[in-house]
Amino acid sequence: MKKVFTTFLSLLIVGAIANGQGNSIKQKSAQEFLNSKNSTITTIPYSVSVVNSKMTTTCIDTILYPQSKTTGLEVDTMYFGYVEGVAEAYYLTSNGFVHGVRAYILLDTNSTSGDVSSLNMLMKISNIDALKRPTTLIDSAFITVNDIGQQEQTFMFTNPVPVSGDFTVSIELDPAIPLRGAWYVTNSSVNADGNDEQLAATLYAGIWYNFQGQFTPPWDIDHLVAPIFETDVTASFTEDTLNLCLGQSVTFTNTSSLNMDSMFNQMTGPAYTWNYDDGTGTYNHTDTTYTYGSPGVYRPTLYANYYGYTVTCTDSITYTTVPNVYILVADTIAIANFGWTDMGGGTYQLSDSSIVSGSGSYSWTFQGGTPSTSSLSNPTVTFATPGNYEVCLTVMDSTGCAMDMFCDSISFTVGIDDFYAADYVKVYPIPANKHFNVSVPSNYFGGKIILTDIVGKTLKSIDIGVQETIEISTSEIASGIYFVSIDYENERVFTRRIIIDK
Repeated sequence: MKKVFTTFLSLLIVGAIANGQGNSIKQKSAQEFLNSKNSTITTIPYSVSVVNSKMTTTCIDTILYPQSKTTGLEVDTMYFGYVEGVAEAYYLTSNGFVHGVRAYILLDTNSTSGDVSSLNMLMKISNIDALKRPTTLIDSAFITVNDIGQQEQTFMFTNPVPVSGDFTVSIELDPAIPLRGAWYVTNSSVNADGNDEQLAATLYAGIWYNFQGQFTPPWDIDHLVAPIFETDVTASFTEDTLNLCLGQSVTFTNTSSLNMDSMFNQMTGPAYTWNYDDGTGTYNHTDTTYTYGSPGVYRPTLYANYYGYTVTCTDSITYTTVPNVYILVADTIAIANFGWTDMGGGTYQLSDSSIVSGSGSYSWTFQGGTPSTSSLSNPTVTFATPGNYEVCLTVMDSTGCAMDMFCDSISFTVGIDDFYAADYVKVYPIPANKHFNVSVPSNYFGGKIILTDIVGKTLKSIDIGVQETIEISTSEIASGIYFVSIDYENERVFTRRIIIDK
């Protein structure tokens, strides 16, 4: 078929030259064509619209992909029995709508508008085959081509045409008007503006041919027929957590919908931009894992950016649009500590002295005690027989970010008189400055006063001897929270929290 077609073209070219008609299938340059018509016109104006930015979820753009490759323009005639239609292929992996077509179709070759009557033609959207030629018709419409000189014209469908996957856009002569023709415009075959993509097809004598893939010699061009295309730009993302502890990371998964086909999206900037709402600026990633540097409430924003030929479209999603949804980064503390009071008969009152951010939770375990566990802040436990028993307290802050456990041993000994240390031991002044005093009842003479920090490190150990009041200097101790305890006969019988404020 290709050989027969080539032979036919050769005969047609020879006959056309002999008759002086110049109707060969090879395009003439604009100057050659116009000179043959004794015209003074030397160029066809060409420009691309300025890009404007807007915030939208629906983006309508003229896909000026053929025009973007143009270094020069060429024209050729259209009439029945010769070139009856021109088509350009577009690669699409997603879906959208074609609203119309912007094309160079001329009715004459002078610069005067309106001296030739309008011409009805056909605009079609079709599927394509392996040679990028139109196949199954998707939709079509009659259009009116006006004589407006050497300018592009815009033709619109009554209703947008849905497309999914690759398609062609074509402009064709109306078979009902067989005696009139027009001129179509391409980019430069001399400069190979088609970039060897073989996107142009020509309806020659009722049959579609690929300009580069089937003609001999091939012409590396594009037809300047551009769809007016609608695509959705939708920014969306998910996160693996809404509550973080300081130092932990959150992973954002981008679930946006964005046309990334290179013919449609010029991608002259980042496709996705993140603002994490922490004052550190923006970041260009698709998916991302981020660690906030300080505690707080954050509402991150994702921008999806589409870079068209006549418009740049951006959609964004931020948690400010979703009530009560945000990223919470918590910086908390949990330091477990406790003391107890011997109530007599093996019963002990536990006294929590932990430091916990917010409303913490408590988890006690009592070795050999009743009860064996407790979630109260200051529980009571009873041991049935004398002995040493381990008591452990685990505290956790309300966010679950901080947790600490402290264990100590209670020694239940028979024969020691019941005595309520908390009623008789006094620590003052609180807060302390240069020193503080501890008043000790005689029951604990011979014991020790222990001063520890909030992590349980012993800072001072002072023998009580037979002193009722002991003054303890704070000269070498920094301001902060500390614990004063009394150990008597290998048992811790008293603990109280103090504040040193210098």
